[in-house]
Amino acid sequence: MKVNKRILKGITSMLMVLSIIISPLTKVQVKAMSTEIKRSNVTNESSMGNFTTDIETVTNSAISITNSKFIGDGFEVEFNVDNKWEGAFNGNITIKNTGSVVIENWALKFDMNNEISNIWNGTILSHEEGTYVIKNAGWNQDIPVGGSVNFGFSASGNEVDYPKSYVIPLVNRNKDSNGYEVVFTLYSDWGSGFSGAITITNTSEMAIEDWVLEFDFDKEINNIWNGVIQNKTGGHYVIKNATYNQNIEPGRAITIGFNGVDGNVLNKPCNYKLSEIIIDNNNESKYITVSTEDSVIGKAYFQELRPEDICIETDGIQYAKNQLNLVGTENSQFAQFEALGNEYGFEIIGCIEFTRDYQIKFIEDKTYQQMNEYIAVLSQFDFIEETNLNLVMGIEEDFYPTTDTEWPATGTGNVWSTTPGGSNWGVEAINAPEAWNYISDMYPVKIGLIDNMFDSKHQDLNYTKIWNNPKDSYINKNGDSHGTHVSGTMAAGFDNGVGITGIAVNKELYAYSTSGTDTDKTSKKIDTTVMEYKYAFALLIGNGTRVINVSQNTGRLECFAASMNNAAAIKYVQSNGKILGAFLRRLVTRGFDFVVVAAAGNVNNISYVADANETYGYRLPKSGETGIQGGALAEYNSFLNNITEVKNRIIVVGAYGLGATSLAGYSNIGTRVDIAAPGNNIYSTVIGSSYDQTSWNGTSMAAPHVAGTAVLVYSVNPALTGFQVKNIILSTANSVGLTENSGTYKYDTVNAGEAVKKAIATKGYNSGGTDPTGIILGIAQKDVSNDPIEDVMVSAYRYSTSDGIIKNYANVTNTNTNGEFDLELDPGTYHIEFYKSGYLPLVVYDVEVVANEVIYLEKVLVKENFLNSILDNQAYGVVKDAITGEALKDVTIKFREGWNKKYGNYFGDTVTTNASGKYVVTLDRGYYTAELSKDGYITGYVNIVTTLPGQNRNQDAVLSPVLADNEYRIVLTWGSIPADLDSHINGITDDYSFHVYYGNSSFSNEGKVIAELDVDDTTSYGPETITITVRVDKNGLYRYSVHDYSNRNSRTSTDLSVSGASVKVYKGNSLAATYYVPTNQVGNLWRVFEINNGSIKRIGTLSNETSPSNIR
Repeated sequence: MKVNKRILKGITSMLMVLSIIISPLTKVQVKAMSTEIKRSNVTNESSMGNFTTDIETVTNSAISITNSKFIGDGFEVEFNVDNKWEGAFNGNITIKNTGSVVIENWALKFDMNNEISNIWNGTILSHEEGTYVIKNAGWNQDIPVGGSVNFGFSASGNEVDYPKSYVIPLVNRNKDSNGYEVVFTLYSDWGSGFSGAITITNTSEMAIEDWVLEFDFDKEINNIWNGVIQNKTGGHYVIKNATYNQNIEPGRAITIGFNGVDGNVLNKPCNYKLSEIIIDNNNESKYITVSTEDSVIGKAYFQELRPEDICIETDGIQYAKNQLNLVGTENSQFAQFEALGNEYGFEIIGCIEFTRDYQIKFIEDKTYQQMNEYIAVLSQFDFIEETNLNLVMGIEEDFYPTTDTEWPATGTGNVWSTTPGGSNWGVEAINAPEAWNYISDMYPVKIGLIDNMFDSKHQDLNYTKIWNNPKDSYINKNGDSHGTHVSGTMAAGFDNGVGITGIAVNKELYAYSTSGTDTDKTSKKIDTTVMEYKYAFALLIGNGTRVINVSQNTGRLECFAASMNNAAAIKYVQSNGKILGAFLRRLVTRGFDFVVVAAAGNVNNISYVADANETYGYRLPKSGETGIQGGALAEYNSFLNNITEVKNRIIVVGAYGLGATSLAGYSNIGTRVDIAAPGNNIYSTVIGSSYDQTSWNGTSMAAPHVAGTAVLVYSVNPALTGFQVKNIILSTANSVGLTENSGTYKYDTVNAGEAVKKAIATKGYNSGGTDPTGIILGIAQKDVSNDPIEDVMVSAYRYSTSDGIIKNYANVTNTNTNGEFDLELDPGTYHIEFYKSGYLPLVVYDVEVVANEVIYLEKVLVKENFLNSILDNQAYGVVKDAITGEALKDVTIKFREGWNKKYGNYFGDTVTTNASGKYVVTLDRGYYTAELSKDGYITGYVNIVTTLPGQNRNQDAVLSPVLADNEYRIVLTWGSIPADLDSHINGITDDYSFHVYYGNSSFSNEGKVIAELDVDDTTSYGPETITITVRVDKNGLYRYSVHDYSNRNSRTSTDLSVSGASVKVYKGNSLAATYYVPTNQVGNLWRVFEINNGSIKRIGTLSNETSPSNIR
C-alpha cells in the first residue's frame, strides 16, 4: 500500500474524476464516412443542375419550406414554396435583374408539370404541354438593374416539380406602320422657343407594349413630359415611355408634350418609327444559357450552341461563330475580362468561376482570320493564360442497338459462374464477383459520366446529382436510353433485390447530360462546344468524382478521315484534344485526382467514300456506291483519346463479345486502345425503370465495365492516384491477346478481381518516397465493451484543394485482431477516417505527423450503428478547474462533428454547466468535439460520444486558468486503471536543476516558484486528473514523464499502455500539445515530451523504473 504518498497528498488540493474515454460523434449515417450528410440542411441539385435546392426539415406535421435558385445570363430566379398541403401548394417566384440594363416588359418561360390554378402579380400568357409563359401584371412591367419583382400562385400536385431552367422570352421589334398613327401638334411658337406635342394612337387590335418612338427633328427639345429622351444623335431622337404609360391599348392614344429652344418651327418631326418590347413565345431565335450556382465550383454558366452559328473552315476547324474561350490566371478577376470586353467589343456569355474559364462573343461579326488575330492580341495580356476558338464538336454515342433476343433474366443461363454466360455475362467475364469478396474493405467513391440523358427516377439507379438533363416528361416519352444503359452497367444498385447489379459497389453516382434543354432528338448527333465539355468536367471533378465515363465520340466520319491521314480531320480532333487536355491538366495541378474512361469507338466496320469536295475528304456512300472500311484508329474517335497531357489518367476501351478471340468488328483499333471489355449484347437499365429487352453492342457498353472496375480499385485503396489506377487495371488484365481484322494489334481484357487484389497490395503514391516519414499508431475498440475491433478501415487524407472538398488519401490500413493499426505518412497534418460496416464512421481531424516521430492517437471508441440511432442520444459529464478540482458552473459548451474539430460550424444546441459543474446535451448519435469556454480560463476541447440515455459514461473535462506567457501547465488524465499514475517534471538549466513529483511537490529559485504539483488525487476510484505548472524563465531542458506507481515493481505490466492516459500541455492562453500513451506495450514509465530551449518535442517511449526518485 502506498502509505507515504497518501500522507503527502493530504496537504494538496484534490480533484475529482476526469473521464478520458471521450469519443467524437458524427451524425446518423449509414453511408461511409466520406459522405457528409447534414440532417438539418441538405443541398440538392435539380436534374438539370441549373439551380440549388435547400430543404429545411421540420418536425411533426409542420410544412417543409423549400426554395430553388436559378442563375441565368443577366437574371436570377428564385422559386420558394411558401406552404404545402395535401395535393396542393403555394409558390412564389422572384426574378432579380443581375444584368447591366433594365429588363423591360418582363415575362418568364419555364416547364412545370404542376397545374397553376390561381396567380397574383402576374398573368398566365400561355400554358401548353407543361410549358408556362408568365407575363407581368402591367404595373410591375420593368425590372431595374439590381431590382426584382415577384409573383405568386397556387398549384396542384403532391410533389413540387421545380423548373430546371428559365428563359426571359423578350424581343424588341418594330411595330407595323399600319398599326399606329403619329400626329405632331405645335401649340405655340414665340421665336426664341416653342411648345408642342406628339400623339401616338394605337390603330391595331393588339396592345402596343413598352413603346419607344424614334423620329428626326431639326429643333432642340429641352423639356419633355409623358416620355423620356433615351438618346439624341444630331437631329435624331429616341423617346421612351415614362413607365406609367408604357402600354397603349387598342384604340387608345397617349400624348408626349415638350418645350424647345429656337422657335420658328417650319419643319415637323418626320421619319417616325415605333418599336415595342414583346414576348416571343416561340423563342426560337434566343440563345439558351445553361447555368448552376454549385456549392463547390461556384457560379458557372455557358451559352448553348445554335446550329446556325457553326462555322466550318477548309482547314478542318469547327468553331462557334464570333466566340472565343479565354482562360484566366489563378489570380485573375471577372472584372478584368469585363473591362477587356468593353475595350475590344465582346461580351462574356459563359464563365466557370472555379477554373477561370470564360466564353466570350464579339458583338460584331468576325471572319476566321479576324478571330485568329484577336487570339494573338488577347494572348498578350498577363492575366490570360490561354486564348482559343470556342471549338465545335459533334458527339454521338458509341453503340449499336440490335434486335437480337436477350438472354433471359432468370433461369440457369443467369446464374453467377466463372464461365461467362446469360444476361450477366459481361460482369462474369471481367471477374467482378471475385472483386466483390472485398466489399467490407470498400470505401465509397464518386463516379460520374457524361452522356446524352438519364432516367433520374429509375428504380435501380440512385443518382446523387444530374446536371442539364431534359425534363422527365420528355425523357419518358421520347428519350434515348444510352446514358441510362451506361449508368446501369457501372453503377446499378448492388444487391438491392431489384433488377441488375452494377459493377461498382460502394459509390455515389453523378451525371452530366449533353442533351440539355434540346428536345429535337430526330438525329443521334448533338453539336456542342469545348466550353460545354469544360463545364461538364468542372462540375464532375469539382464535386469529387474520381472516375468519369465518357461513352461518346466527336464524329465518326472525322475519325475515319483522320485515320486515313486527312490533315483537316486530324487538326479537328487534335485541336479539341489540346484545349481540353490543358484544362484537365490544370485540374490535376490544383490537386484533383481522377481517371477518365473513354470508348475506343465503333467506326471500324463503317464504309466511307473518298470525295475531295468534302471538308474531310470522305462521305457516306450513296445508293449503289461501294466504300472502304477498316483501319479506324481509336486515337481519333474523340478529343479524350487524342489528349497527351493527362494520357496516363485516360483509359481507352475496345469491345469484344461472349466467347470471342478477337475484338468486335466495329471496335476501333490502334495503339491507343488500352484494354478490351465486354461490349456485345450487354443487359442493363433503360428508360422507364425498365431493363434492356434487345441488348446493346458497342464500345459504349464496354467502357463502363472498366469504369466500374476503376471504382472498385479506388474503393479498396483511396490513397491511389488516377495514373496508378490505370496502371493497376492494365497490369492485371487477362493476357488473352484478342486480335483484330488487320492482324496488327493484340489486346488484353479487364480483370476486376485481380485489379482489386493488386490495389490492396499497392502503396498509395501520396504515401511518400525516400524522405523521412512519421508513424501514427492507435487502437480501435467498441465504445461500450472496450473490446478490440478487427478490420476497421483506417485511412489518412488531406484536402487537395483549398475549398476543403476533395480528399487526397495518403495511406490506408486495417486494424488487426487486437484493434491496432499503424500509418506511415509524410510530415504534415492529416484527417484520420475510421470505417467499418455496421458502425458509425468517425473522423479525427488535424493529426500532425512529424518526421522520424511516432504519434499515438487517443483510443478510438467505435460505436455500432443501431436503428435506434434516430432517437435522442445524450452525452453528459462534469467540468472542473484544473488547479483546484472544484466544479465550474456557467461553462459554455458548443459542439462540432468529428474528433479534434476546433473550427467550422457548430452543431446542435449550446449548453451550460449548472452549479455542480454538470452538463447534458442531446445530439444525434455519433462523435463530437465539445468546445468549453469561460472567462478567465483557456478554451478547452474534449472528444465525446453520444448514445442512448443510461448507456453512456460520464465524459468529464477540466479547464485550465489562463497562464502567463512563460508558464506551462501540464494536465494528465487517465481511466480507472491503474490505480495511481504520477506526474514527474525534471528541469536542468545553467543555474539550477529540479525534480518535482509527489515526493517533492514544488521547486523555487530566488523566491519564485518554478515548478509546482497542483493536484494529485488517489482517494477516489475511477478517472482522475493531475496537473503541474512550470515556469520556463531560462533556457534549458525540461522533461515530463508519467510513472505507473501502482505497477512500479512489475517489469511486465501493460496497465499504463491500456490506461487511456492523455497529457495536455497549455502555454499562456492556448493548448500547445496533446499526447496519448503508446498502446499495448510493456512498461511503467512513459517519457512523454521535453521542452528544450522553448521548443516542445515528443518523446513517447515506454520503459520500466522501480524508484520514483530515480526518474530523470
